[in-house]
Amino acid sequence: MNAGQVVLLATYLFTSVLLAGCGVPLFRRKVGRNNLFGFRTKLTMSDDIIWYAANQVAGRWLIITGIGTAISAIAGILAGMNETESAILVTGGMLIGISLCVLASLAEQRRVVEQRDHDINDVEDQPSA
Repeated sequence: MNAGQVVLLATYLFTSVLLAGCGVPLFRRKVGRNNLFGFRTKLTMSDDIIWYAANQVAGRWLIITGIGTAISAIAGILAGMNETESAILVTGGMLIGISLCVLASLAEQRRVVEQRDHDINDVEDQPSA
């Protein structure tokens, strides 16, 4: 392993820990609505239930992406990839993971809103006593 690979591996592992570390408090529902950290959309910022649901999913995907980044970085180095090849492997994996994080979080916020609308409609459809 040459010096460039060592620097890349250290950078990827740092990024992996950062991704997973950011994901843990979101997944554990420890981060309330705020303007700096979390999956922030108009819907998540408007309601705590939507915020925690969407951010729990985002946290899960950040953790998965962090672990996947570490595994792909180590695998790339062990497979003898050069710096460019390992950068493509790891960066591509991170982009896929972050994209899945965003898509899954959007889907979760939509699911929560639809469930709430469904529950409200069920209450409204109940006959009056």
